[in-house]
Amino acid sequence: MKQAYLKTIILLTIGLLCGFITSLSAQIYWQGGASEDWHDEDNWSSNTVPGPGDDVIIPSGAGTIYYEISEEVESVEIGEKSKLVITEGAELYVAGNFRFGLRVYGTLENHGFLFITDIVHFGLDLKRGGLVEHYGQMKVKAIDRYGIYSYGNFVTYKGSSIAIGIFNIG
Repeated sequence: MKQAYLKTIILLTIGLLCGFITSLSAQIYWQGGASEDWHDEDNWSSNTVPGPGDDVIIPSGAGTIYYEISEEVESVEIGEKSKLVITEGAELYVAGNFRFGLRVYGTLENHGFLFITDIVHFGLDLKRGGLVEHYGQMKVKAIDRYGIYSYGNFVTYKGSSIAIGIFNIG
């Protein structure tokens, strides 16, 4: 009886902690309007530039967004007819989301350094109709499933590099 009670308490505590941890991440939506600059806080729903623990959502039809420095976020989703350009010298770190790190329905153009790590299921989830144009460096490390999962187009150019921690390509 005591063991069953203790087991129940432990499971409830773990469940509450998991719920608390996932509630720490915030969904930050690109609204645009101020500029095409990722680092302009007036472009974001939170009126702050996304940072660690934030799930970034760039909705369909958002146009082109330029990312020019170094930041860390939890995940990025690029909607259809939207484009994220990581400029030369810029570094984007995507870390810690359970489902996916970077989900692309639109276009990702990488001239800088993209590091996707500690993602359980899909490091880079390239959807049908999505496009990755890769000129820079990319490191992808998924924990369990796929480093890169692709139904879209992935184009690499001379001088680019890709390192995949778990070599599962779906």
